[in-house]
Amino acid sequence: MAYCTPQDLQSRYGTKIQKWNSDVEGALQKACDDASAEIDGYLSLAGATLPLAVVPPYLPGYAIDMAAYLLLVRSGFLSGSEGEEELSKRATAARTFFEKWAEGRFDTGDRDGAVLGDGRKQVRYTSGHKLDLRGYR
Repeated sequence: MAYCTPQDLQSRYGTKIQKWNSDVEGALQKACDDASAEIDGYLSLAGATLPLAVVPPYLPGYAIDMAAYLLLVRSGFLSGSEGEEELSKRATAARTFFEKWAEGRFDTGDRDGAVLGDGRKQVRYTSGHKLDLRGYR
């Protein structure tokens, strides 16, 4: 599932996109597809059902940043001059977010992108072996 489009990239990053890659149309779509596939990988590790029934509103922003970073890296522009360093930090933050989600340290509701509509918080629990402390004082 594509979480961002070439138009999304151009809307957020404007003319920098052309500087980062001369083959704009093909490269933009490839970066969007690769970022979306990476996100799907994290979501799959988290146990989400793909494709997501409801895409959380923050997910496309992360996808745009990750796709822009892929364009930046593929073009060889890592000079830090025109916001490239900031973009690197944003892509790293997006990956960290999805890693935490995959590890189960971020709860999105029912883990497939849907939000509980009645305001209740979902409680997760795991059962394990009980520790038998009889005989210890």
